[in-house]
Amino acid sequence: MGIYELKFKKRQLNVILGIVGIVCGLFWTSLLIASFTIFKAQISTGTVFFTVLIVLNIILDFLLGKHYITFSLQTYVKIYDKELEIHKGLLSRKQFIKYEDIEEVRLIGEKVVIIMMDYCSNKEIVIWSGLMYLKDLDILLDNLSKNNILVK
Repeated sequence: MGIYELKFKKRQLNVILGIVGIVCGLFWTSLLIASFTIFKAQISTGTVFFTVLIVLNIILDFLLGKHYITFSLQTYVKIYDKELEIHKGLLSRKQFIKYEDIEEVRLIGEKVVIIMMDYCSNKEIVIWSGLMYLKDLDILLDNLSKNNILVK
């Protein structure tokens, strides 16, 4: 069995959020340039603090814009021979789940709930099926079934 990379589904909302982030970054960049050229801001403690805040905001806006525009290129679930790797968010670490630690899997609405064995610290892990393509969801469920995991 090979390694499967199940990507996030392409969604128009993510592209729009990415464009909004970049436009906000451009706005703050132009505001910063205007404050030093047009308004001839004097260097003081307040100006330096204001400049640092705007520069941090610009960096954050561009990073979030890039993240959302390239969201569908990121892997949501990676399937290995003996474990799953799940992307849990922008600031969270990826979560690794060994097949031997999975008790069962339940499909509940838009969620794939992985119920772990009693000795695991996380009792339930959620994979949102609406964030992936149906073919990828089928690959995930088939893989779990092939590893003798009960899917309800």
